[in-house]
Amino acid sequence: MIEDKPIVYYSIFMIFGCFESFLILNRSIAAAMILAVFFLFVMFCSQKCKFVLIGIVFFLAGCFNYYIYFNMNISKGTVLRVVNVQQYYITAIYDGRKITAETYDNTIKAGDKIFVQGEFKKEPEYEKGIIGRYKISKIVSRKQDYISSMYIFKEKLYAKLKQFIGDEYAGNVLGAAFGDTSHISSSSKNDMNQLGIVHIISVSGMHMALIYKIFEEIAGFKAAVAISIFYCILTGTTGATVRSLIMIFIYKLSKKVYKNYDAICSLAFSSIIIFFIYPYAVLDIGCILSFMAMLGIILYYETIRKKLVFMPSKLNEYISLSLSAQIFTLPVIIITFNFVSTDFLQGNIFLVPLYSGIVVLGNLAAIVMNIDLLFKAVCTFININMQLIDLIKDVLIKLSFGGVYLSYIDAMSIMVIYICSKLYKYINRKYLYLPVFMIIIYMYYFYSIPMDIAYIKIASKRGVILRQGFSSIAVVSNDIDKNKYDILKKKFNVKEVFSIAANQQLRIKVRNENILVGQKDKELALSIASYSHSVKINFVKNQSRPYNGYSYGIIYIPYRDSRNYYDELVDYKAINGKTYRFK
Repeated sequence: MIEDKPIVYYSIFMIFGCFESFLILNRSIAAAMILAVFFLFVMFCSQKCKFVLIGIVFFLAGCFNYYIYFNMNISKGTVLRVVNVQQYYITAIYDGRKITAETYDNTIKAGDKIFVQGEFKKEPEYEKGIIGRYKISKIVSRKQDYISSMYIFKEKLYAKLKQFIGDEYAGNVLGAAFGDTSHISSSSKNDMNQLGIVHIISVSGMHMALIYKIFEEIAGFKAAVAISIFYCILTGTTGATVRSLIMIFIYKLSKKVYKNYDAICSLAFSSIIIFFIYPYAVLDIGCILSFMAMLGIILYYETIRKKLVFMPSKLNEYISLSLSAQIFTLPVIIITFNFVSTDFLQGNIFLVPLYSGIVVLGNLAAIVMNIDLLFKAVCTFININMQLIDLIKDVLIKLSFGGVYLSYIDAMSIMVIYICSKLYKYINRKYLYLPVFMIIIYMYYFYSIPMDIAYIKIASKRGVILRQGFSSIAVVSNDIDKNKYDILKKKFNVKEVFSIAANQQLRIKVRNENILVGQKDKELALSIASYSHSVKINFVKNQSRPYNGYSYGIIYIPYRDSRNYYDELVDYKAINGKTYRFK
């Protein structure tokens, strides 16, 4: 039982500590106080003095470690390790911390170690572990080392694969085998997302377990651990790979010292290590999904497998793994992406085994890259495997049921139903009726008394959503494909979608309010004319660039918005002529 596993509680207390610091840094003092009171209540309920003291230590460790990570200044001259390159900015590592740096130098490559001069501004993006923005004024020098050579090696591998199997397949191999998605086309990503197998191109625990198992069979325990550590570094030391590596090492070590392996304790221990080294990982979606999937597999895989005992063993295994991994990841996926694939089961059954072969063949191609004859033979097998994947993928997409767009309120409902089912089973049958109260929450969510104004970002496009009562509309740029309007309606839960062109004004009625929407130089302005004090809003995405095109009150969209890949909402409410922002 979990009561006999204090390390599970210690890991939770460390996570609480990280969240406590996050809330304080975001000036959410009320939420921080509630979390602190809840923690103290849990401590008070325990009668074990030793447990309380150690729990407080872990809580404070998480709290201070998270605060120290984000509370750092960078000097005007500093050394950065480049990890990702975009058109006008780079993502780099400074003293174990991530920063974004503005630069117009297109000669910078991922892996470079550069000495730069410039100005640093604290602008944290907590969910990405980015502590701020560095404006580079001069690149003094650059050099390459063993880490740079890993990036160069992957680029050379991609270039050579491209010669034998083409751009598309080479990009997919690099993504599946090494987690490098920079060469994968958006159409391939969309197909994977639709089939619920996008985890294939982000190196996960499955990749690490596969690599370890193969090399343990060939070279033994010590060599397999060493190669797994190298592979972890090569693929970017993500939370998922580090978590998997720690759990594999604990499992194998327990066998060698004749101790019983406890998967829950191993998962908890790996979370303590990861959140101590990478405190921002408590909000990193990849890391969260990895832990939630593993927790679901540990708790429910055997139960589901026994229920499906009538199926062939391999089919039973894939279905049980897929379903158990979805149990805790589903609410996280809904909250983050607002989209759930209804074809994840088919994708995991038919495509994941083939992609596992690509992981093995991709790593084999890397090993024999300089032996042309062997490399060509491996590429032949890769090509056959990829063609088979494409064939099955096309069939599955044609037979696809599509996806379901859901909101965070749906995720809350799933969590409430799950919790109530456990309370019903183990405590009291009356808890079965508790989810009925979700109807009130749904009413609150779908009915807006004051005017709701939401800025939306759809890839590189912009728009705004207006809600009042049960009425809701979206106004988007006219360069968004009209065929996607139905998707926008489902995704953002709006009844109508209007388009607006540059330098155009559009008059719309939302319930009883007359709205004037204007667009100039890709910026959106709103006038809510029928309020007692007219509310006029100009959405500007970069605070460092004042916009004088309108005489309206200006609401600034955070700088990080311009770099976010996924859609996001920033909510405002218009109440009695005044505009309030709700995070």
